[in-house]
Amino acid sequence: MTDEIKRYQNKKGQKLYKFKAYLGKNIFTGKKKEVSRSGFSSKHEASLELNRLRYEFEHSSKYANENITYKEVFDKWKKVYAPSVNESTLNRVLGIFRIHVLPIIGDKRMIDIDTPMCQSLMDGIATEVKDFRKAGNYIRLVFKQAERMSFIDKNPMDFVIYPTAEPSHPKAFWNREQLMKFLKVLNEYYAEQPKQLAYLRLLAVTGARKGELLALRFSDVNFKEHTVSIDRTITRGISNEQKIGKPKTDNSIRHLFLDEETLDILRNWQNQLKKDLVSKGIGLQPDQLLFPNSKNRMTSLMEPNRWLTKVIDAYHLKPVISPHGFRATTASLLSQANMPMKSIQLILGDNSIDVILKHYIQQDERMKRESADKYRKYLGL
Repeated sequence: MTDEIKRYQNKKGQKLYKFKAYLGKNIFTGKKKEVSRSGFSSKHEASLELNRLRYEFEHSSKYANENITYKEVFDKWKKVYAPSVNESTLNRVLGIFRIHVLPIIGDKRMIDIDTPMCQSLMDGIATEVKDFRKAGNYIRLVFKQAERMSFIDKNPMDFVIYPTAEPSHPKAFWNREQLMKFLKVLNEYYAEQPKQLAYLRLLAVTGARKGELLALRFSDVNFKEHTVSIDRTITRGISNEQKIGKPKTDNSIRHLFLDEETLDILRNWQNQLKKDLVSKGIGLQPDQLLFPNSKNRMTSLMEPNRWLTKVIDAYHLKPVISPHGFRATTASLLSQANMPMKSIQLILGDNSIDVILKHYIQQDERMKRESADKYRKYLGL
């Protein structure tokens, strides 16, 4: 095989190696499979790549695997996809396949799966999965993997027609008056529950994700600089267990500035937590969590939902929002304050301004009236 590897000189005068080789014939299409590669620094490196391509063709093409199933290709795709996302995303995507895809087409041969079968699959998923278009894209990627490895000649998902999505409802959020009412309730009635007070206050004034706040350590709060540093989050692993990992996006690593009242509340909670841990004979950990559970371990990701729901129900706050609703609240209020969109993006820690505009910035009735009034005045009506 080494005679297929040739030495050449590139435009920069570098002595490199390249090859062009015939791998075999696809018994279903009759097409010959040839490959060429260049830019190798040594003949040995070129030989390793050629051997890898030969092995992949002989063991992963239709020539040897005409009976390969969707599940088998899915397992190959999963190995490539898994390292590219965090565990919580992987857990969610694998759940889509486990519940909605593999029970239907997992045991079917790739060459037997056609567009009508995929259309039927997607029609069913559209009634069960909210973001069914994204689910369809994941399914398509597995077929794409099969196409790349010559198991199939075309991707049957390319011709699927997606059902029309139901119009999405705006995310529930609070305007300025509703947010201030919530903060007033916390100050007046939650002084004796310093953990919930500190967490919910921080959630309300930062718009941070709930997992990001649950992963905070004592050392992340800088009272001198008036900041809190976010560089990790609590997420769910493949087995659905909670774990601390990297935040959702690169922009999620950020420093947020805090007001003096929020810092006082956090300082009071830290002091109370120290006393509680000492009384239990536990003591502070080197990377002491700011909001641990009673055993000084990670608090459940569902606990903030319960804390917030309890406040909303007890004091009849409207509209009902989730912890994630504070992100829409923060984005909308910052927008009303004429904060540049780029600054809002950095505060919320999202990778794209489009995400902020599409999912978070909302208008209440007052904003809609003000916009209409400005337009009428502009037209002179």
